[in-house]
Amino acid sequence: MKAAIVVVTYNRPKTLLRLLNSIKEAHYDRNDIPLIISIDKADNQSDVIRVAKEFVWEHGEKLIRIYATKQGLKKHILQCGDYVNDYENVIILEDDLIVSPSYYTYVDQALDFYADCDKIAGIALYSHEWNGYANKFFSPIVDRFDTFMGQFSITWGQCWTKKSWLQFKTWYANQKEILEENNNLPCDINCWPQKSWGKYFITYIVAFDKYYVIPRISLSTNYSEVGEDVKIQNSDHQVRLLCDDKRIFNFAPFECAKKYDVYFENIDLIRLFVSDISTEGICIDLNGKSRNINGNRYLLSTRVLPYKVINNYGLVLRPIDMNIIKSVPGDDIFLYDTYTKSSKKCSNIAQIYRYEIRGISLYMLLKYVVNEALKKIEAKFK
Repeated sequence: MKAAIVVVTYNRPKTLLRLLNSIKEAHYDRNDIPLIISIDKADNQSDVIRVAKEFVWEHGEKLIRIYATKQGLKKHILQCGDYVNDYENVIILEDDLIVSPSYYTYVDQALDFYADCDKIAGIALYSHEWNGYANKFFSPIVDRFDTFMGQFSITWGQCWTKKSWLQFKTWYANQKEILEENNNLPCDINCWPQKSWGKYFITYIVAFDKYYVIPRISLSTNYSEVGEDVKIQNSDHQVRLLCDDKRIFNFAPFECAKKYDVYFENIDLIRLFVSDISTEGICIDLNGKSRNINGNRYLLSTRVLPYKVINNYGLVLRPIDMNIIKSVPGDDIFLYDTYTKSSKKCSNIAQIYRYEIRGISLYMLLKYVVNEALKKIEAKFK
């Protein structure tokens, strides 16, 4: 099930060339792979067009599409996704990415492995190491597989099949121009601009309880360079890249794969609790994001709240879900019955700080805060 490679670019010739070179250096077992370079309209696009035309692609046909009018990122991505009508499967790569030498092998095998799974919305190349909604490190539970499942946004390298993309487009065609606030999503996503295609896709994923297949070690990474929607370059979303030419991936079947919801919370934890609790609903909030519990009676959280505590756990092991799995004793994580109020007071803030902040001295932290403030002031005046 080969996939066409679609490179999405606008007005950055250097970043485009860097991505194309990383694509060229990857491993391919076939020579019938289409490469489409899709160029949005820009005032200074001559260098981008030159880079696209001069790039030599030895593994199939190369097509260059140049828009006569500016599309904007959302419309551009949506049109690139529609290449599934011509090629069945498409890998979408924005120009500020680079890919692993193994990225195409991974996609090729994943398409075959998950071909009959209707719960898959896409195959991610990128693998998060930072939970931007809670501003915390993210690390999934490690098992024997090379993949896990997640509902969070993947916009930095992904593959869509014709089936999965057309299901999304059918839903998208019935949506309003402005999405209403959604209590099932982190508030950060609700604040994303309407021009974000990712806002629509993640809304769709959560609405239909679908997932991305996500690699444990990323097959793409993001430079987050200054561009149309990025005003200050940062490395927050830089992740480890699989640099080896890996030929065989061990994919997790959907039924036994580790699964994380849109809040980066391990929803498999629910199965650990006795049936009379889990059947009445448990909201997982280990990241302390103050999420809407949406009618669930029980809440598992690091937050200190005025509810009856059914059980409590320590905050020692990493990743954080391991403290629940191993029933680590302590008073840092609480299982609440939100139907019963309690006036008992406690505080776990010191332990949370010790757990979350590691390897940063007070001096380093002060320098970082000052530097970030200066960058924001500079960007504002620009």
